[in-house]
Parts: sequence; structure tokens; C-alpha cells
Amino acid sequence: MNEVHEAVEQLFTLERFLRQHAVTGWADRIRDVRVTSHNDRELLKPAVLKMYRGTMGSLTDLIISRVNGHEVEDETAVNIQLDRLQDELWECAQRL
Repeated sequence: MNEVHEAVEQLFTLERFLRQHAVTGWADRIRDVRVTSHNDRELLKPAVLKMYRGTMGSLTDLIISRVNGHEVEDETAVNIQLDRLQDELWECAQRL
């Protein structure tokens, strides 16, 4: 599987995971990146990496919790899975 296809698949997996837990804002943002740059490595890499920038509101700041209005039962398990998906997407983007 080429790097672009792998990154697009990772985006789709993360988007689906976020929608499952009613994290619609981030799911929509990820969908937009996936749809607008899915065939272009030069657009995809910076678009994905931009979501990880160390500023407030970055993807890595996201915490899935009932307090935030998300649909979740086991917050610890879901956030461990979220961290794993974020790490996998980051690794894919680095290979682009």
C-alpha cells in the first residue's frame, strides 16, 4: 500500500472513530482533509501535520469524555485508543 493511500485510510479510521463517539467537529475537519487532499501527497502531508501543531486546540489536545458531550462509556479505554490512532496517523504523515 502506498503512503498516500495508507494516510487516507488512517484519516478515515480516525474520522469513523470520532463520529462513533459524537466528536463531530474533529470528525468533520478530518473528513475535509481526507476529501480535499486524498490524491495529492503535497497537500495531504501539511494538512495532516497542521492538525498536530503544538498550539491550543490541536488534535493531540482532544479528550473524549462525557463532560465534553461525547458518547462514551469507558473514557480511559477510548482515550487510549484515540492516542493510538493519533500516533498511527502521525507516523503515516511522516512517511509521506
